[in-house]
Amino acid sequence: MRKAYIYTRVSTAIQVDGYSLEAQEKTLRKFADAKDMVVVNIYSDEGKSGKDIENRPAFQQMLKDIKSHKDDVSAVLVFKLSRFGRNTLDVLKSYDVLKNNGCSLICSEEPIDTSTAMGEVFLAILAAIATMERENIMVQTMAGRIQKASDGKWNGGFAPYGYSLEEGKLVINEEEAEIIRLIFDKYINTGMGYHGVAKWLEENGYKKKIRQNGKLSYFSEEFVKCALDNCIYNGKIHFGKRKQEKSKTGKIYAKEQTDYLVAEGIHEAIIDDETWRLAQDKRQKTKGRQQKKYDLEHYYQLSGIVKCPCCGKGLVGQPNHKRRPDGTRYTSVYSYRCNNHDCNYKRLPNEKKINGAVEEILTALVSNPKFAQKMKDRVDQKVDYSELDATIERLSQNVKQAIQRKDRLIAQIDNLSIIDANYDRKSVDLEKRLDDAYDKIADADNLLKEAMERREKVRQEQINGEIVYKNLLVFDKVISKCSDIEKKKLYELLIKEIQIYETPQEDGRQIKSIIFNFPVMYGKDEVDYMCLSEKQIDESVVLLSQQKADDYLEVEIDLDELDATSAETKATYEEIKKYVAEHNDGMKVSNLYIAQVKKKCGIELGQNFNLPKSENAKQPQCPKEKEDAIVEALKAFQMI
Repeated sequence: MRKAYIYTRVSTAIQVDGYSLEAQEKTLRKFADAKDMVVVNIYSDEGKSGKDIENRPAFQQMLKDIKSHKDDVSAVLVFKLSRFGRNTLDVLKSYDVLKNNGCSLICSEEPIDTSTAMGEVFLAILAAIATMERENIMVQTMAGRIQKASDGKWNGGFAPYGYSLEEGKLVINEEEAEIIRLIFDKYINTGMGYHGVAKWLEENGYKKKIRQNGKLSYFSEEFVKCALDNCIYNGKIHFGKRKQEKSKTGKIYAKEQTDYLVAEGIHEAIIDDETWRLAQDKRQKTKGRQQKKYDLEHYYQLSGIVKCPCCGKGLVGQPNHKRRPDGTRYTSVYSYRCNNHDCNYKRLPNEKKINGAVEEILTALVSNPKFAQKMKDRVDQKVDYSELDATIERLSQNVKQAIQRKDRLIAQIDNLSIIDANYDRKSVDLEKRLDDAYDKIADADNLLKEAMERREKVRQEQINGEIVYKNLLVFDKVISKCSDIEKKKLYELLIKEIQIYETPQEDGRQIKSIIFNFPVMYGKDEVDYMCLSEKQIDESVVLLSQQKADDYLEVEIDLDELDATSAETKATYEEIKKYVAEHNDGMKVSNLYIAQVKKKCGIELGQNFNLPKSENAKQPQCPKEKEDAIVEALKAFQMI
């Protein structure tokens, strides 16, 4: 009786009926008995694809045993040729090993027996067809996705922010679309970049709607960048912008492609063509930083931080180089200027004076005896990352599982037999599931990216805080030794914005107020806002004793003459803002909104010195939720 090996394989742990390892072995044993063969060993690969033989340990061991003539077998029995291999070259190479060692290949479910001449020919033909069919399925799957995108249809997955999915079509979600329009408007019409726009949205109380494909409650810098780059908002559909690739270490990652399909979509655009063009033009201009040609050691330490007293935009540097007749420079004057062409502020505050004033204020700040201890306490604070790390780990597993699901579907496509009666039906079903799997990978990858960005932001804030506080502890000692760029980095970490007077005060003061990124000790309190507009008050200590009055002086005070009503004296605009923020999750309201609500409530307002330039100028109206919050504050201060 001829000796034989049995080889079985399944691509996944859960295999369709008729292909399981047990079913294959049972069928092959019966086949061997019928052919008077003795099965001397069984080799099985579970969860292994047939597209190559390198990753099939049992198959490799079987070839090794055949080469060594361990059992002197004369045949290898397989259920179908697809179990032996799906790659034509691998099938033929493996068969050569069998043939050179006096062993034939026999399929129980297909007319293949290489001990006959006809069997060898049939083997080569079927192996070639199997490879072609597998490649064809993959090509058809991708072609279907490309065609769908070319027709302007949504290719599946979650709808991008600003849209909702209705019967597979993108429909504008007005509540979210308004944020997208704001992002483009602020990016185009102001000097803001990605970070500036994201910061503006956060400061003005805009919250991001939590969705399945976005768990951040704020609009991150990455979100703003992606929105500006996403042609979906301009009514287009893109395909192939990101491609799954494998790194040298074997890690799967999504790589941005420079060449990809863009087609006119059938959905309605949120951003018109002109706005989209302006945004892309700015994107191109700001992609690379310009190299400094002159004054390589000089940097404007407070550019962007010092705000224009008229329009509120960040001031930028303005050099003035004085030259001799021969063109050589003999002195340079550095100033700040407003870059807003619609602003009337034409003064050029001297950079040296502004920098010196800020340095003097900070030096005085750190001289507070309680300052050092408070700052040390801040540095010693530790942030608990466990929850964020657990989220990232969970999302990483989701990405891994999504990729594994995709691989299993490819393996099932790989295992399809062209002579299967249900071949067409199974092929279409697997193609749809594979299409969906790619979308799930992209969505899971976006969620992971968002979570990692959130953790990095928290980590960076802690690092920045530690750097700031450590530098503040020795500020007066190190500031004079720092270079311009070192001072600039320190100020960017420490200060959020600096307000200046439109013209210097009589005593020479130019700094009006400073808002810090982190709480600092100022006097007896821990604050992040320092107002310097009040004049210096000299304190005196006197001894008072009770005596009989010699005379009385009657004084009549007219509140109208003081430009203040009795209600207004109970709380300032800043106090109302602070109350609203503390009782409404950090909500921010403007002086304009407060004035509008006070007027509605019948509170007399003082004279307005900031009237609009035009009588017909439109003013934004206070939203209902902010109006309710302001009314609550007015009641709390007993103003109404």
